[in-house]
Amino acid sequence: MLDSPFYHPVIEEGLRTALRELQRALRMGPPPVERCLDCGPGA
Repeated sequence: MLDSPFYHPVIEEGLRTALRELQRALRMGPPPVERCLDCGPGA
C-alpha cells in the first residue's frame, strides 16, 4: 500500500477498520488489537 502512487493515512485507517469488522463478522482468528503503537498510519 505504501508503494502505491497515491497514499493517504485515512485510506489505511479505513481499510484496517473494514478488515477488523470483517474478522469479527466471520469470527476468524484471534480478536484484533484495538490500540497498538506499531499499528498506526504508515507503520
